[in-house]
Amino acid sequence: MTLIKRSLVILVALCWAITSTYAADPRVRKSIDDLTADELEAYIHAVQKIREKSITDPFVQFSYAHMAGLHNIPALFNGACMHHSYHFLAWHRAHLINYEDALRASDPPRTANVTIPYWNWAKKPTGKRYPVAFENDAAAVATHYGRRIDPSLLSVLANSMRNSDESLPWFPWSEVSEYAQRASAAFLGTAADGSDFEKDIHDTMHGFVGGALCCPSSASDDVIFWSFHSFFDLVWWWRQQSINDTIPCQNCTLNGMRPQTALRQDGPTMVKDVTKAEEQLGFTYQFTPEPPLPVAIAPRSYSERLPVLANLALRKPDLVRAFEIAPPRPAAGKFILAVEQVAAPIDVAYIAFVYVHPKAQPFDAADVNFRNNYLVGHVSRWASSHAREGHPDDREYLIPVDLSAYPALSAAGNAPLTVTIAIHVQAKAGGPSRLTAQSPVDLDRNTKIGSVGIRTP
Repeated sequence: MTLIKRSLVILVALCWAITSTYAADPRVRKSIDDLTADELEAYIHAVQKIREKSITDPFVQFSYAHMAGLHNIPALFNGACMHHSYHFLAWHRAHLINYEDALRASDPPRTANVTIPYWNWAKKPTGKRYPVAFENDAAAVATHYGRRIDPSLLSVLANSMRNSDESLPWFPWSEVSEYAQRASAAFLGTAADGSDFEKDIHDTMHGFVGGALCCPSSASDDVIFWSFHSFFDLVWWWRQQSINDTIPCQNCTLNGMRPQTALRQDGPTMVKDVTKAEEQLGFTYQFTPEPPLPVAIAPRSYSERLPVLANLALRKPDLVRAFEIAPPRPAAGKFILAVEQVAAPIDVAYIAFVYVHPKAQPFDAADVNFRNNYLVGHVSRWASSHAREGHPDDREYLIPVDLSAYPALSAAGNAPLTVTIAIHVQAKAGGPSRLTAQSPVDLDRNTKIGSVGIRTP
């Protein structure tokens, strides 16, 4: 056998061994609330070690600043983060594996088995609004993990929004899993626009969590980003257990991803490299979904499904827009409200609550009964300070409405209707030091909604 042939045989065997190792002994990502005290300390230590690498050279490879910059700074990384396209989930999976490899390689053997702990934001939080480890409450951490652990490196950056609501899931699993079982385009997105999952949940939560997470230019500066996004990846992984999507553009390049990570010479650089978490990348999740809702459960209103967001709607909005529409002619008691060509200031994160109510019924955001009767959905924008070609500034949102969940609206019959859109600014691009919104005049002038209409399901 020639030297070349022997080398090829060895290479094939090595690749087979790596793949087999991934399949036989995958990394297991756990909820940060399920980590042991030792596992949490190892994770904190790994974060500290890669942060230390940034002290002398902010962008030394595999440092924290390098990993964060890959998401935050498009000029340095060939376009950086990929959002509002069918590359969204694939790009972030590659980003997470790069970060996790950097953590594991930071100080072995102590960090050799570290994985990114996910934040299950579909469950009631163990802290006030977040996993207790992220809230920098030493006494609460000691109670949860059985001993005192300094969580200061994981603390959530200050934001008045962050602990102001009751301790409930942000988006309950019943809601998340419904999105995760939609058709491929609705879950993965299209070439030019984000999926329902990305726009309705991802964008909303980025703005609602706020702080550094308000914007693509600062999001991964906050350590909670990695656990936050790991749960989005988990939802994709959960879907893949039963739904085999044909991921579009398999040979498309994932912006900024290099051929090597801190631990592997075959780092993911294309969409096709990340479609199978365990087989290709060697990780899986420890996860038990919340029990499913009864099959025959009655339709629920927005306020019943999403109480945390619905309570936010009771605050005074920053901008209100109203549109008259003809009464819907629903098919089987259902219709779709289409909010089209939504554009807002590029540097503002907002959530806009959408109400459908009789024209004769005045809009009153602070009235609980009005909210319960007529709030049907939301649209949102995650502030983007680096919008670019392929990342358009206008959106279409489709909001399904089941009239059986809105008896007051159904009782209006053929009366003229008004669609009111109440915009609540969450943050302004630039991170925690610039959380004030534009002036009301600027917000009004720079916010555009092309049309609002009714479609049949």
